[in-house]
Amino acid sequence: IIDAEEDTFPVNDTLTREELAVWIVRSMELEEAAKHADIYDLPFEDADDITEEYAGYAALAYAEDILQGSDNHFNPDDEVTLAHLAVTCFRLAEKQAN
Repeated sequence: IIDAEEDTFPVNDTLTREELAVWIVRSMELEEAAKHADIYDLPFEDADDITEEYAGYAALAYAEDILQGSDNHFNPDDEVTLAHLAVTCFRLAEKQAN
């Protein structure tokens, strides 16, 4: 879903939490900062399960309080539900409005 090389939107594909983190950070125009994943600390027990190239994005989305963990886990491979996406969009809109 986040592949910039695609010229179509794969509406039937699933979106994972780590992919959602990329979308959030790109929409906040913080992608350059996210590329320096080695400067961020992810306080989750499953931080090592986050794809290395997405770690900075996950850290920023968490630090900006847009994506949260559950029971000290980020759950990077969990599928994003429509409800979760709605809450995330609301948090992002609030953040960008301020």
